[in-house]
Amino acid sequence: MTVGDPYRREYRNSGGEWLWVGVAAPLVGGAALVVRLVLDDEVPGAVPFAVGTALALLVVLVVRLAVATATISDQSGLTIRGAFRRHTTAWSAVQGIEIEVNPGAGARGAPNRIVVLYDATGRRRFLPHLNDRSTADLDGEVAALREVWALCRGEDWVPVPVAVEKIARTRRYPTPLVHIAVKAMLGSLIVGHRGQPRRPDHGGVWPPWCGSRRAAPAGVDRGAAVRGVRRHLRGRGSVAVEPSWPCLSCEGVGGVGSRRRPPRVSAR
Repeated sequence: MTVGDPYRREYRNSGGEWLWVGVAAPLVGGAALVVRLVLDDEVPGAVPFAVGTALALLVVLVVRLAVATATISDQSGLTIRGAFRRHTTAWSAVQGIEIEVNPGAGARGAPNRIVVLYDATGRRRFLPHLNDRSTADLDGEVAALREVWALCRGEDWVPVPVAVEKIARTRRYPTPLVHIAVKAMLGSLIVGHRGQPRRPDHGGVWPPWCGSRRAAPAGVDRGAAVRGVRRHLRGRGSVAVEPSWPCLSCEGVGGVGSRRRPPRVSAR
């Protein structure tokens, strides 16, 4: 939003009363936990004190991050105010103000697009509360900041090659490499899980490579099972069969945990 002169713009937390509801809920829960620990005779007295102190520090940090952080622009430059410190980048040192994909966009409640600043050293700085969740017209606000930058950076401003190259690389590959790597890893895990071979269907016949360390089921004759498999193979015209996966019902040769391959079963 614009405050006073056209060069000054401030972006702060706009959570309103929901911010305090979000802070109060864990605070009440933590206080109940501390009271329960205090009333428990088996818990040392230092434990409730440590838990209460940690909870209080966490609440202070969350409130500080929500209330104190801001992005402020004026005629002198662009200021990033964090929870405990602030940094101002002069307009002459700004090399770019870009909208980028948020690496944590998959998290619940996280914005999909964020705004970053590139300085003369090529360093990338995140601008607090400038994202598609906190700002309704994100593209319009970024365009306004770029206009202020163009007016205030001076006539002798020149682009720095390091920063220009970094900005161009980000535009070519808008999704961060870390984000891609995490998605690829999760995808490989899912595909690998779904691609696990199912237990082979032996047609009701206990396979001959099963049970070297495990007895055949009750009522199943091992010799009859072997002969049945051989008749089945002979009918298919197969010479031999050697399964390409371990039988998941086995614990012996060729089974789970065994490095030995199952014996070849001849059709003769």
